[in-house]
Amino acid sequence: MNAREGLLWRAAQTPDAPALESGSGVWSFAELADRARRGAGCLVDQAPRDASPIGLLLEGSAEFAAWFHAVGLAGRTALPLNLRLTAGELAQQLADARVGLLLGDAHDSRLEEIATRVQGLRIEAARPLASLAAPMGPLPGEAVGDGDAPLAVLFTSGTSGRAKGACLSWSNFHASALAAEDRLGSVVRERWLACMPLFHVGGLSILMRSVLFGGPVRLHEARDDVGLDGSRQARQAVLGRGQSVAQAVEERVALGLRPGSRSVQAIARH
Repeated sequence: MNAREGLLWRAAQTPDAPALESGSGVWSFAELADRARRGAGCLVDQAPRDASPIGLLLEGSAEFAAWFHAVGLAGRTALPLNLRLTAGELAQQLADARVGLLLGDAHDSRLEEIATRVQGLRIEAARPLASLAAPMGPLPGEAVGDGDAPLAVLFTSGTSGRAKGACLSWSNFHASALAAEDRLGSVVRERWLACMPLFHVGGLSILMRSVLFGGPVRLHEARDDVGLDGSRQARQAVLGRGQSVAQAVEERVALGLRPGSRSVQAIARH
């Protein structure tokens, strides 16, 4: 199995189970797969015919998650981009990765400058996925694929020099998910709070665990730079499981989190 087959398999196994929870509502796995297929059909029509990656410069919302899956279903590699970078920094990464198509927010003022800096780059505004037509036939990514083929290109921070792109495959994310299950046990199949950016390996790993294990992802869209300490959203996301605060804290301490850690404090704080 690869990531492209994985979403469709999960949607067939548990179509009505919640996949993504956000401020805009809840999507089931069937809804997520439907939107991803619609996006993939659009990408097949718009992207260059070569094998170049497709860049995603979008907020970490449910739409981003569906577009990420759409890139895979279109048979392409995704390049999620750090929203905090300048137009110049983004242009450098897009050129280094030889991206042919960039999906961005129509209101992002950096897109115009990026277009002048990266020759041959096609830039398109990401349309609402539900408004796109459903593809009539099979998609390139629906064929049985190689689990070691690149799924995403993620750039390093560049703190020790020029940022470098690292290719990650489905096998990489699969191994990470199994390691999490080995450490956490059955809790890995429950609700995950995606408080890390979805352009980060940590955020994407949560999306992949959801596909593998079937648990919902709660998207923490209004992420602040201080972290989860003091976040009512974090507390409510945990309490949505029907636990008391004490039970939630005890469970996480038992899993090895320090009682004084920010994540435990955020859950415990009223």
